[in-house]
Amino acid sequence: MESCGILMNFFSVSEHDCRIGKGHLALYVALFLHWRKSGYPVPFRTFSQQVMPLAKISAASTYHRLLKDLCEFGYIGYTPSFYKGKASELYFNCESERVKDEKGAVDYAGGSG
Repeated sequence: MESCGILMNFFSVSEHDCRIGKGHLALYVALFLHWRKSGYPVPFRTFSQQVMPLAKISAASTYHRLLKDLCEFGYIGYTPSFYKGKASELYFNCESERVKDEKGAVDYAGGSG
C-alpha cells in the first residue's frame, strides 16, 4: 500500500473506533511524518524525542501510553529498544482494515458488529 493510502486507511478505520482520541491521532500522524522524512523504511526506527514535539506530547509517559494503545489496537507494530542509545522499531499495520477490539479480538473496525 502506498504511503498516502496508509494514512487514509488509518483515518477511515479509526473514525469508527471509539478508543482513538486526539492524542492517538496526533501521534500516528507524527509517526507517519517521521517515517516519510526517513525515506519510508520498513520497519523504521525512531526515538521518542524525535516524535513527541511534532505530536505536541510533552510527557514521556503519555507518549508510551498512546504508542502502546496504537500497538494493542492493531494500528502499528512496535518493538521497544529499552536502551537510550538505540531507537525503537515501528511499522504501520496496513495489511488490512482489521483492528483489535477492547477484548483483544480482531474485528473489522468499520463494520456494524
